[in-house]
Amino acid sequence: TYLLLNGSVEAGVNFSQSGLQGTFAGTFENIIPGANLVQIFVNDNNNNTQEFIYTFYMFNDGGVGEYTEDANTLGLWHMNENAGTIIGDSSGNGYDFDMSMFSWIWNLGVFQTSGVSVNNHTGLVNIPVIENLASFTIEGWFKATSDNTNASPMFSAYSGYSLLTRGGYGITPQTITLFRPTNYSGSGVFSKEILLTDGFHHIAIVADKDHPYKNYYFLVDGKVLYSGKLTLGELILNQDGTFRIGGNNDVDEIRFSDVSRYELKYKQ
Repeated sequence: TYLLLNGSVEAGVNFSQSGLQGTFAGTFENIIPGANLVQIFVNDNNNNTQEFIYTFYMFNDGGVGEYTEDANTLGLWHMNENAGTIIGDSSGNGYDFDMSMFSWIWNLGVFQTSGVSVNNHTGLVNIPVIENLASFTIEGWFKATSDNTNASPMFSAYSGYSLLTRGGYGITPQTITLFRPTNYSGSGVFSKEILLTDGFHHIAIVADKDHPYKNYYFLVDGKVLYSGKLTLGELILNQDGTFRIGGNNDVDEIRFSDVSRYELKYKQ
């Protein structure tokens, strides 16, 4: 049994396993800022095969809150910071969807400037939906909210994908529910209890139209909490022409991409 970090064998980690239960400990030698893919494989010497048994993304806080624009970035909600990141700075407070503290960076090859509207009063950003965009990643850094007894939107306030948290903070699990595509009253895509500890958490919604088994999944801090198979029409962001971001949770940065940045690995 061995462990890969970003596709390479990680020599600094000792791994022990009994059946499918295992533990590993040690120093990661090649961890990079941002998301690091960790994969655990079992080597079957009898059949000379390698079987993948688990994967997750490990995030290094060094610069992790600072997304940069690349060829697959559709939109980047970038924090206007004097130094450091909200995740790593001395305050660690984030911003409560204060639009004045962010700047939008758009891929103008995809969006026209008139296609994006920002409302500083309501804290909403309206983004035109791209037809047939069935592979995408919506990700950001969000901070758990104290005394969050009522549902609080993290991604979308009124339409499109809506991610809400409800429940305790650091003591009892919060219920995370993902709704799509209209409002909070309908049934959710999924709902799961998870203990969100103090501080920021990386949350990602990923659609991968080319995945043969499960083309839609949801990650919190690199761990897949939900995965499923949706039709092409269900994968498209929404049907009313906009995707909206808003809410009352502290946030660092949000990035939209036209690719699946966190692939759900599967056996060939």
